[in-house]
Amino acid sequence: MTVKLSLFVDSSSLRNFLRRDWERAESQLGSVPPDTMVKLGAVLSELAEILDGELAAKYLPLVGDMRKLKRFVNAILLMQIEKTNLGRTDFNRRDLINLMLLHLNYPGLFRQIYAEETEGRSGTFSVRREYGESEFKNSEAFSKAVAEHQGSARFLLTQLFEVEALDLGARTEVEEAVLRSRACFNFEELRNLESYLKLIVRFATPEPQQTFVLYQDAVERVRKGTSIASVLTSPDFDLGQGEHAHDQFWRVLVNQSHNFTGILAHEAIETLIEYLPRYSAFESDDRGLRQLRWFRSSGQPPGWNKLRLVVG
Repeated sequence: MTVKLSLFVDSSSLRNFLRRDWERAESQLGSVPPDTMVKLGAVLSELAEILDGELAAKYLPLVGDMRKLKRFVNAILLMQIEKTNLGRTDFNRRDLINLMLLHLNYPGLFRQIYAEETEGRSGTFSVRREYGESEFKNSEAFSKAVAEHQGSARFLLTQLFEVEALDLGARTEVEEAVLRSRACFNFEELRNLESYLKLIVRFATPEPQQTFVLYQDAVERVRKGTSIASVLTSPDFDLGQGEHAHDQFWRVLVNQSHNFTGILAHEAIETLIEYLPRYSAFESDDRGLRQLRWFRSSGQPPGWNKLRLVVG
């Protein structure tokens, strides 16, 4: 006679596994290289945070026992995560986890998303803005797709793409770091969702120069005392590879210049003036590093001399 037992695992045990136990020899992951374990740990720590939050019950059907949890870990390892420095990408770890769970548990739905949202397409799932409007909206097709699914599939769709669940307001109210990282955006130059899908399916990651985090980190280093010149001469900003990285750096720096000190503002102006002869005089898509405009602006720090620099 065979008796089937339903074994329930406490959420605390799952969180302990995610935060530390998976690294131990008995977790059967001892053959994983140390650098891979560090990168894997960043994702698993995020999942542990999820299971520690108010939405934990929604995730338990998907990762609520050790078998499902180890299946998730193995799926991430198959993504060749050791080749991916997630800290140098714009990927939101929670969105990555949700898409991985869709891929593992609802492959048909995942294939539909992949078919509609790759190769430059914007389909049912990514958010959009109507012409002349500033607020993001879901498509009518998305509402129908959500209605067609139940349980965890519906939950994952809403967590990934639903405007209300993501608390998205008008574009002007959404920080650029959010615009460049969340999987719901997949239009014009913001091909975020396509990047996530290619990471999961093809193990492909964007070049550092295509990520917002590169420029945000560079500006933060400048705030903390690193000279702008040393940033611009670093390998990631090699002008031999084109001007895109410089263009993006100056754009982010200018956009965040409202709280610069006078010394830093002066350094920025002097460095840009020094670099201008090195940039092309031709515009691309109505933008160019030598196409500069200056206008009067009050409230800027000393050193701007009441002038604000606008690039492109």
